[in-house]
Amino acid sequence: MYARTQVSFHPRGWGNYSESDLLFKSDYQKQIADVLGQLPSTSFFSSVEKYLLARVSVTDKREREELITLIYEMRERGYFTDFSHALVIFVTHNNLSTGGTAEE
Repeated sequence: MYARTQVSFHPRGWGNYSESDLLFKSDYQKQIADVLGQLPSTSFFSSVEKYLLARVSVTDKREREELITLIYEMRERGYFTDFSHALVIFVTHNNLSTGGTAEE
């Protein structure tokens, strides 16, 4: 069994963000991660062969639209050949300072 604990940064408070999983088929995984890593909250990346999975967070409709525009621009520039997207509907985060969850 494997578990990974990672501290994340959400400057507007974790509860104000919605997360999306983005799956890219690409020969330019590092470049995509570098671009998406510039978002103002923590992004997570994992890759297997030609696929890069990115979990990114946005706070509102404007940020989501800017992210979609960025993805379309990366596609037009040839950063990836295939793309899938999923909205994360449930995530539990542990609050290490209280031993509870972020919802408490």
